[in-house]
Amino acid sequence: MNAESATNILDNLVQEKRGEPLNGLQRAIIQGVLDGLTYQEIKNNYAIARNYQICYLGRYVAYHLWKLLTEVLKDAGIIDPDERVRNKNLWESAMRVAQQSVQSESVQKSQPPVPPDAMLDRKLPMRYRITEHLVSTEFSDTDLAEDEDVPHCPLCAVKRLKSQSIETTKLFEREARVLRKLGKHDRIPELLARFQEDRDFYLIVELIYI
Repeated sequence: MNAESATNILDNLVQEKRGEPLNGLQRAIIQGVLDGLTYQEIKNNYAIARNYQICYLGRYVAYHLWKLLTEVLKDAGIIDPDERVRNKNLWESAMRVAQQSVQSESVQKSQPPVPPDAMLDRKLPMRYRITEHLVSTEFSDTDLAEDEDVPHCPLCAVKRLKSQSIETTKLFEREARVLRKLGKHDRIPELLARFQEDRDFYLIVELIYI
């Protein structure tokens, strides 16, 4: 793993936990520190850092960056509550993030995929009963369900995320945000619920008849 890939690993974790990636200056400082550069050398070698004073890079940007990474790694359970991310242990922190990612992927691969038919008649959160499989894609399965918590059991669509990788989870969260933002429309399904069960992520959306 080189400095660039380690920077990407940390950036991906920040985006996963905080909802937005690191900015260019933060990435430059991380990659420069991982390459063993001083703040003067980072200023000289990275165009995005050239307009800043060295003391600003080290005492302000880097200080808040290490604080952010410390919070994110604690949230992810990668470092202990009394540990701190600093220049001297940045490589170790990135390696621990990478190791956790590999272990997580191994666990996911070891779990056999759930066949669509296995979902039939399953009742999610004691409410949505799967009645029919509709469609499968690379990233998700979509089923028809009855909402048994509402009189007359109206139909809805249940979308289940197949993979739990960072990329597919981002796509899933983005879809939920878009549906929530759009609200109600006669040609756009309304987001009714989103939840996680048995390590799978679900979107419950209104069934649109075209």
